Amino acid sequence: MQIQRPQPHDFPYPSPFLRRPALALTFMLFAITVLFAARFAKEMLTSSLWNDELYSILNYSGRGPITTLTEYIPNNHILYNLLNSIGPDPTSFSPARVRAMATAAIAVLGLLLLVHFGVKRQLPVGVLSLQPLIGNYEFLDLSLQGRGYGVAALLAAAAGLLLISLHRTPTTGRLVFFASLNVLGILALPTFAFWSIPLFIILFLRHRHSHIVIAALGAAAATILLHIGVLPRILDNAMGGYGEEWGRQFSRITAVYESLRIYFVGSPERASDALLTWLGLLLVLLVAYVVRTTPDAPELSLLLSVFVAFGICLTLETPLVRTTSFLAPPLSISVWSAVARFIDTRPSVAPKGREFILYGLLLLFLVRDTRKLFIFHFVPIESWKTTAELVSSVFPENVSVGATVAPDFLSGYLPSRKVRLWEPKSSGLPEDCRTVVADTAMMPTDNRIRLSTEEKRSTAAVFVPQRRERHQIVYFRPCTESIAEVSASGIGSPSAVRDLDFQSCGTIGAGGAAIRVTFGGDVRVRSILVSVARPATDIPRFEARVGTGSAFDEPCAAPVVSLVDGIVIITTKDCRLKSADITFSPEWSGAKVCEAWAYPSRFPVHR
Repeated sequence: MQIQRPQPHDFPYPSPFLRRPALALTFMLFAITVLFAARFAKEMLTSSLWNDELYSILNYSGRGPITTLTEYIPNNHILYNLLNSIGPDPTSFSPARVRAMATAAIAVLGLLLLVHFGVKRQLPVGVLSLQPLIGNYEFLDLSLQGRGYGVAALLAAAAGLLLISLHRTPTTGRLVFFASLNVLGILALPTFAFWSIPLFIILFLRHRHSHIVIAALGAAAATILLHIGVLPRILDNAMGGYGEEWGRQFSRITAVYESLRIYFVGSPERASDALLTWLGLLLVLLVAYVVRTTPDAPELSLLLSVFVAFGICLTLETPLVRTTSFLAPPLSISVWSAVARFIDTRPSVAPKGREFILYGLLLLFLVRDTRKLFIFHFVPIESWKTTAELVSSVFPENVSVGATVAPDFLSGYLPSRKVRLWEPKSSGLPEDCRTVVADTAMMPTDNRIRLSTEEKRSTAAVFVPQRRERHQIVYFRPCTESIAEVSASGIGSPSAVRDLDFQSCGTIGAGGAAIRVTFGGDVRVRSILVSVARPATDIPRFEARVGTGSAFDEPCAAPVVSLVDGIVIITTKDCRLKSADITFSPEWSGAKVCEAWAYPSRFPVHR
């Protein structure tokens, strides 16, 4: 039996979805949404992995499929780690490689929704249904991680669309596919089971077919078989260990609101009150309309399954809010399907009124998404990759590197260097410039590195931005084993720039300043650093310019100049230099220059 198609309108008026103004607004909204998602994906594919992703690689996927299938804590999203473990280079920390599968899953998810609504000639609503998903900062931020959230969201969307089909015609082939999607969903994210069970129950209550019971039992058996190696640990977590260890976020009904707000609307900082109001109205409209006119509508079954899943979460009091993010796609499908039904097939609403509703929705999201593009700003959760790049580009190859926690995370981005665990309380800070310490946000506050007054006099610190506790910090000391002569002009007390004491500084005059760093002998220069304290007023832009001279025939690439937390970092890429000239524009007048020093490509080996 074929799936029943929507019935023709019972009044002579063309569908508002097919009118040119609606299609024009739809195209613009689609372009803005895709551009936002593409920018977000680009950031995710190039920025550092964070704790949960790195832990999964080191403990599961990087150790092979057998380990992935037989060892378990809630951090092990089995399906994603299993697929990652059988791919090329499973131990890689490359963001592009680790997150590619999740990115592809979200792209396919968007395509599924567009096809579903496009086949029904409701493309404008299809684009609107993407807004809680690929147009949502928080949903993308979680789903594009190298974990199971994005794959679970895709499987939930596919299962939701298939439920709509099964609601009309429960054929054997569709039931097998439906059961398979649910098995894979649970393998991707265990909380998927809280939604799968209501799906089968609702489907059975609708049709009362024995085939549905057989499909459900088959799905349960397949799920148990695939989890047989980790089943004892899962049951232990289900009996209370998970909630005790990770927190009982679903102990209150406010967790349902949080899940909807974060993964269906967005955080208050990025979602206006008007948008929240629209969401509430759409949900009320859906329930009121469907219950009153078509109580057997498939979108009502889909909506009901979502809230039954939330009810199970509240009853068990165990899941984290983020583990319910996969419910956003089926919720979006059910809500926007009801809106489409209301706009396209409701004769009691005047034709112009239905157009007004559609155009209003399209314009609302178009304005919101355009604004999001202009204020878009991304900072990774943790900046292991950026910290590693800083260490690699600035410090000599044979410098000793320490991390206050999880040295494996940093060493994964520093394959040529050994990173050791640095314990602040027992080790203090390094005594010379041959050691660099990365202090990470994962460390408890009372165990973080705290510099004494004496240490502050001779220690530099670069802060690497991240969302978790705001930054990582790289501590190091200026190199006392000088490889260069430093001279300065235009700076009050020019001798201060070479005494390696951060307490004494020279002030840049009104005409700007220049620093010359001269190298003697055959030495390759890794980097040049200048410590600068800004004046009270903000400098509108950074205009330090660098000119280099080489006494050798070897060509040198242009140096990379950056300003990071008061340290001018000039990466000279291991060139053999004769000198380097650093010029500060007059706009830097009043700024204080404290130190200037350079690092070689490699320190001489101590004898």
